This record gives sequence, structure tokens and C-alpha cells, in this order.
Amino acid sequence: MKYKKLRDITKTITLARAYGATAYQLAPSTGKSIDDTAEDINNLDERFPGIKGMMLEAHELAKKQGYVTSLFGRPRRMPQAMKIPKIYGNQSHSELPYEARSLLNLACNHRIQSTGASIVNRAMIKFHSNIKELGLDCKIVSQIHDEIVVECQEKDAEVVSLVLQEAMENTTVLENMPLEAIPRTTKTLAKSK
Repeated sequence: MKYKKLRDITKTITLARAYGATAYQLAPSTGKSIDDTAEDINNLDERFPGIKGMMLEAHELAKKQGYVTSLFGRPRRMPQAMKIPKIYGNQSHSELPYEARSLLNLACNHRIQSTGASIVNRAMIKFHSNIKELGLDCKIVSQIHDEIVVECQEKDAEVVSLVLQEAMENTTVLENMPLEAIPRTTKTLAKSK
């Protein structure tokens, strides 16, 4: 299997798995059978138990307290999750009906997405402060998930890229998880290098 295809399959499974996707749901995206996709998920769970642990922790917190928080304390309230154990007992996540699984998957989603959004927001604030301090003519144009689009003079592009990279990689420090940001410059959003 070619490296890019293997990488794409791995990325698909890893990202979707954190949101509770099943082998049945992922098989069409991977181009593999349901059994082979299930095996890949099991291998992922064994190799990176922290992903499954984080998922289960989010589910349990939602069921126990009716809310979860991001790494920075932003809550997502879901009091209806506290009814799940009363209605379904100790059924595993995969045995729960779709509505209950979806609610618990939102708990996991919030912890990931809200934490990611806070990391990017903090980086944008730091970047803006650093650019202002350096006296560079530059502005943040857009944010798309974990990407920040910046507009500046062509002569400043290299410096602005480095300032942005530094802000994205070092404003928030996560234990045992270095953040990596790879800047790309272009004259148009249609193509970037």
C-alpha cells in the first residue's frame, strides 16, 4: 500500500475514532472491509490507549456530572447524559442506541474542538501582539480550524511566517505533546507552497 494512502487511512481512523466512529461507518472511507477496519481500530486502541481513555473519560464525566470541560475549563452542558446509565445500565458505548452514543460523542468532541479553538485563539492574540511590537504591517484575515490566514507585505512574509509559527507552537504548552505549525506562504489562497 502506498505511503500516502496508508497515511490517509490512518488519519481518517484516528480522527474519526476520537468521535466514536465505528468500523461500519469508517469502512467506506478507508476502502477496506468492515472486519479489516475493525482490526485497524483495535490496533489503534492498543497502540495508543490514551485516545480510547480520553473518549471513555469524556463519556463517564458527561454521564456522571452532566457536563464536560475543555482543557481550559470551558464547559459543555449536557444534563440529559446523566439519564443514560439509569435507562441503559452499564452497556458499552457500542451497544447504546444511536441517540445516546451521539450525545456522549459530543462530550468527547467538545473536549477536543474547544481545546483546539482555545489554542488557536491564544496563538492569534500572541501573534497580533508580537506583530504590533515589531511594527510590521500585517493582519489576520481568517481562521479555519487550526489554520490562521495572515496577510502582509511580500517583503515581510518570511519574518511574519516565523512570528506566526512561534506563536502557534509556543503560546500554549501541552505536557508531552509539542505543537507543530508549518507556515506556508503564497501570493494567493488558490495555491500555497
